[in-house]
Amino acid sequence: MLAPKNYQLETVGTLTEFLRRSRDLGGPAAAFTQITSERTGVGLPYFSAPGFAAEEFKGMPYVCLRLPTGGGKTLLACLCVPVMQRELLQSGHAVVLWLVPSRAIQEQTLRALRNRSHPYRQALENELGAVEVLDPTEALYVTKATLDASTVVIVSTLQSFRITEKEGRKVYESSGALHHHFTGLDPAASAVLEKGETGVVAYSLANVLRLRRPIVIVDEAHNARTPLSFDTLARFRPSCILELTATPAREESPSNVLHHVSAKQLSAEDMIKLPIRLETRTDWLRLLADAVALREALEKQARDDEKVTGEHLRPIVLFKAERRDKNRETRTVEVVEKALIEHCKVPAEWIVRATGDDRGLDDIDLFKRDCPVRFVITVDALKEGWDCSWAYVLCSVAEMKSDTAVEQLIGRVLRLPEARRKPAPELNRAYALATSHNFAATARALQDALVQGNGFNPMEAKDLIVTPAGEQGKLELPASRKVPQVTLPVAELPDVSQWAPALSEKVRVDVKAGTVILVAPLSEEEIEQAGAGFLMEANREQFAAAARAHAKGAEEIFTSPAERGVHLVVPVFAIERQGVLELLDETHFLERPWKLSAVQNEEDPAEFEPVGAAGDFGSIGLDAEGKVKWKFGAELADEMRLIEVTENWSEARLIDWLDRNIPHPDISADETGPFISAIITAMQQKPDVTLGRLVRERFALRDEVERQIDACRKRAKAEAFQAVLFSEDSGPIRVTAEQVFAFDPDRYPARWVCERSDDFRKHYHRQVGELADKGEEFECALFLDQLPQVETWMRNLERQPERSFWLPTATDRFYPDFVCQLKDGRILVVEYKGEDRWSNDDSKEKRQLGELWAERSEGRCLFVMPKGKDLDAIRKAVADR
Repeated sequence: MLAPKNYQLETVGTLTEFLRRSRDLGGPAAAFTQITSERTGVGLPYFSAPGFAAEEFKGMPYVCLRLPTGGGKTLLACLCVPVMQRELLQSGHAVVLWLVPSRAIQEQTLRALRNRSHPYRQALENELGAVEVLDPTEALYVTKATLDASTVVIVSTLQSFRITEKEGRKVYESSGALHHHFTGLDPAASAVLEKGETGVVAYSLANVLRLRRPIVIVDEAHNARTPLSFDTLARFRPSCILELTATPAREESPSNVLHHVSAKQLSAEDMIKLPIRLETRTDWLRLLADAVALREALEKQARDDEKVTGEHLRPIVLFKAERRDKNRETRTVEVVEKALIEHCKVPAEWIVRATGDDRGLDDIDLFKRDCPVRFVITVDALKEGWDCSWAYVLCSVAEMKSDTAVEQLIGRVLRLPEARRKPAPELNRAYALATSHNFAATARALQDALVQGNGFNPMEAKDLIVTPAGEQGKLELPASRKVPQVTLPVAELPDVSQWAPALSEKVRVDVKAGTVILVAPLSEEEIEQAGAGFLMEANREQFAAAARAHAKGAEEIFTSPAERGVHLVVPVFAIERQGVLELLDETHFLERPWKLSAVQNEEDPAEFEPVGAAGDFGSIGLDAEGKVKWKFGAELADEMRLIEVTENWSEARLIDWLDRNIPHPDISADETGPFISAIITAMQQKPDVTLGRLVRERFALRDEVERQIDACRKRAKAEAFQAVLFSEDSGPIRVTAEQVFAFDPDRYPARWVCERSDDFRKHYHRQVGELADKGEEFECALFLDQLPQVETWMRNLERQPERSFWLPTATDRFYPDFVCQLKDGRILVVEYKGEDRWSNDDSKEKRQLGELWAERSEGRCLFVMPKGKDLDAIRKAVADR
């Protein structure tokens, strides 16, 4: 099975937490607001799904996961299905209604989910076991035995379920093939089914879905916002609606964006090519020639890489041609193709047309080694579902404007082949070329395409478009990032008659003042060309030295320390084992032998309290006053139990089921088996609690057993943590240059970026991640940026164990706020705490841990936790030697 990326696991974790808090807080509205407040600092309002105003839908989870283009929405959806089945339906099986925007996407999704060797199918089966994948026609004949024994995924377009369509009408018509689903139903289950004109229950697929309370997944949810779309979904009585899109609705029928993945996260996980290098030309034929040359250079680099990695790669250029216009001459598909063949000498078999009339990409496998295609010419957009990660270059022969075609086409060149970083940096980025007389306007159009069509944050989009070296001044930049002009008094004025026009724009000569003005940074070639205008060698050398100094200053303005090759390396806690230093992490705390029975707290109250007569509705999830916390969730679980088959369960089978459904890689089954058995025995001592009741409520029981096991694990870990780090036998713990964490200069997976990133000069990356643009923590960051002793500093990201510096704690990991490289080589780590939190238990533990880390470094590292606004504590710590 393909290992999920960290951002995908984080997204699934957020969804899991949302569903669990919905149970604890009385429904999805409170859970959504609380989680968004914790993640972003702003608790967002929760909107019920349009068209779901009926009483039976109050409290139905309706959330959206937002991923930019290239984020792997389909795999993420597969990872989310088991979570919703387990946490919401609390059932061993489920029906999933998977809705896609078009027939082409439907066919593509069906092929992938039906292929047992495909990562999507494996992601489903890994947790769900038996899975059946159906199209709407096949679903009309699905058997009850199939629904009882497996999770059934029905992949369809929303249009296929609309009663106005011929295909859709079959969904609501009675069918003898489905009659057996409705025999022997509990009256409570029958009451929710739709009836025909005669008052008889319709034996329809729609009623099968109403009975099974499907999980609804809406792919590209921004395409399904009409009242009719939501009314159609409501007829199937879904248990929840999960939307996935890069561009969620915000105005009419707004989506509840529970989790947002940033482009920086995707780039850090090698999902997309970034940055995008933008170049413009005024001559469209030169643009074509440059695009051809760029592609050839990329293919040469790919061949060199293949000798090392074995990965075959043939970079492809997407050309955006113009439409025919009877009033003016345009660069149509035919014109571009002719120019490529005649002007650029491209073999005709290397070119395909992809338009409404020319379906050149149909039935072509671009990934086949013997496929000759290297250039694709289109006008508006490529067909839905077309996806080739070998597309590297978007070349627009016309002015690039903000339109849907550009939005779609730029998305086509973003996916990184094999989701794996290449040895050559040139193959990790995308390229955009356009005919234009206004570079800044073209850059704005490209930014708009990234934001509006591909789900990028506006702050991200601005930072992810770069220019060739020396051309950064063409971008619209804030005043803080403008290169100041330099005026040079010269002994002789240079001869500018041989200068190229581009050079004359960067260097001006003031004859009257006898000065040369450096307007923009020069490349080495331009310095040499300009210097040739001086007769005297000494004057040439003086000019060259000044021009290089100006270019170096520009580089520091336009590039970050990471881009300039600066290394930021931090010593970590290391433990010595048989003479070898290892990174100290939580695994070392659990290496010490421990038993569940030894750390079990007999007085720990059970939170699972089944009460009342077996079969009563609303008996799960009761608060201290005995009221149902989440009516929708409780009734949904009860409905699932009405149709679930739970015969022939023994106590041994229940113990085995619980053991298999609770992760415990650090504890043997010999330990967990008796532990679970004891809990079940104790439960059955309570009035009206039978084995059958425990089986029916096994998902809630599983949560309680998992909670108790985790509580034991934490106690054992806390004891080991104290023994390893703070006891007298903690000698082997060291902080040394032999075991370090190195911040990656190319990967910074910030979930969001500070809107005032341009206020900082020394941050390791261009943008500062996950920092508010005001407040005490922002002031602390400004203080560090302006501290003379600081060479560079890093906003350390939380919950990013592979990309951030952390120290192990008794229960989790501690990610300090800021990591600084001082000019004298020392490392300064700062954890900011407001004065009101400086003395709480969490701060005390972090301060004790940070101070121990600094102490073990023998002066190479400093740790400071200023008390509120006492930033002088940082200045003093840095000054003391």
